[in-house]
Amino acid sequence: MILLETTDSTQNEAKALTEKGFSEGTAVLAEDQTEGKGRLGRAWESGLGGLWFSIILRPISTPETIQFLALVSSLAVARGIETVVKIKCHLKWPNDVLVETQEGTFKKVSGVLVETSTEADCFQWGVLGVGINVNNPLPRSLEKIGISLSQIVGREIDRTLLFQKVLENLEAFYQRLLQSGFESFKNEVIERSRGTY
Repeated sequence: MILLETTDSTQNEAKALTEKGFSEGTAVLAEDQTEGKGRLGRAWESGLGGLWFSIILRPISTPETIQFLALVSSLAVARGIETVVKIKCHLKWPNDVLVETQEGTFKKVSGVLVETSTEADCFQWGVLGVGINVNNPLPRSLEKIGISLSQIVGREIDRTLLFQKVLENLEAFYQRLLQSGFESFKNEVIERSRGTY
């Protein structure tokens, strides 16, 4: 575990560590990101109070299996949130976790990003990035689409406990994906889905 007060992006930090030979399971966690990353190069607001981390993966697997990693990881995050915060989570393909507000709308509380390196159809490494809006305020420009968990429940969330539960789920789901493939997750993913991009 590498803990940083601030960084441009935990993804960038973790990818740099892969080139230095850091092992699978190495996690980079930051209190604050100045250039957080989302899918398709989108910016991710990630100030103080949230959970922002990236994990190095070096699986012995095929690209066909790894293509489901973001979706399965989103499910792991959703389960972790439900355990700690006690609110129902939904998934938006391929990598978002949503919660239902009191007004009946669905807003994003978490996103997952997977970046990989392959060579001649051989998987070299992956970096799994997770961002969760926990106790951090969101800018007004994002209020229509995003929300923090603390805003939903009206109290501060224990980030350490949430981080622990999310990591436990990520490890279990990652191993299950490698051993059994996506089929074992398919029904729950469909059940939780709230549309696509």
